[in-house]
Amino acid sequence: MKTSKLVLMGILTALAAVLMIVEIPNPFVPFLKFEFSDIVIIIAFLVLGLKESIAIAVLKVVVVAMLKGPDPYSAIPYLGSVIAIVASITLVLIYKYIFTKENLPVALRYLSSIFIFTIILTIANYFIFTPAYFGWPTKSLVEVKAMFTGFLESNTESTFMATKGYLKAVVFAYVPFNVIKSSLIIFLSSIVAKNIKVKINNYIEN
Repeated sequence: MKTSKLVLMGILTALAAVLMIVEIPNPFVPFLKFEFSDIVIIIAFLVLGLKESIAIAVLKVVVVAMLKGPDPYSAIPYLGSVIAIVASITLVLIYKYIFTKENLPVALRYLSSIFIFTIILTIANYFIFTPAYFGWPTKSLVEVKAMFTGFLESNTESTFMATKGYLKAVVFAYVPFNVIKSSLIIFLSSIVAKNIKVKINNYIEN
């Protein structure tokens, strides 16, 4: 691998880590926070390739985990880091295999990418990540589901949705969040990539 490519990977990893640290709370579900480090991951895919972008996705999470330490509220200390890696890899794979398919209309690619990302992350949160965060399998699923709905009720003003059961609580918390996050990242990364892709490629070639 060329030295310029390694240097660029280091720069993009550092930039992604910084963007990951800068978080914006979701106004409707404050414990979920928007961060835009995946813009860098998609740009890395466009200029370096899939393997390199996945490597940067993992490295930026490791760097942030080392800086911030484990999540004191999670039953599994670095579960949030695992979720961040899964989300980043999922998004870049969707971008590669769906959003870049030029034989499909742009609007269809855009909406399909958002839809698939939201479905995958919501299902993963429903069955794995949210239960694990609250103590499953040490605690029973019934117990952790009740803990999540109670947590959602205590941390939002939408008590109606929070008290309607685990499924509706998960949908209320994660579907809008993932729709907004994926739509912003795909849109912004496409705009940024148009402006800097050529310059980065020239840097690598030189």
